[in-house]
Amino acid sequence: MQKLYLRPTTIDARIIGKFEGNMKGSGKVEITETGVVDGNIKTDSLIINEGGVFSGKVTRITQGEEKGKKKFKPKEMEEEKVSAKAEKKEKEGKIKEFELGDIDDSLRL
Repeated sequence: MQKLYLRPTTIDARIIGKFEGNMKGSGKVEITETGVVDGNIKTDSLIINEGGVFSGKVTRITQGEEKGKKKFKPKEMEEEKVSAKAEKKEKEGKIKEFELGDIDDSLRL
């Protein structure tokens, strides 16, 4: 049986193999007929199909918790952050520019 590894917090999850540990699913969590879960789940929607195995505790997400809140910054903000880091490294002389013909397999930055 395959093991399924997830981040502890997700939106939707469909367990088709074995999952061990605790998780929070702000959307729908489904344990299929081949799924085995050993751990605690925090969600508003849990579906256990016939044949699926669940051993643990289920709790509902409370209204005070932010459902589905993005924990990741928008792509534009990430690009700006990366760009700022690159500019800093370039000023420090840690980034070098090369022409395509100058690059070979032995080049290490």
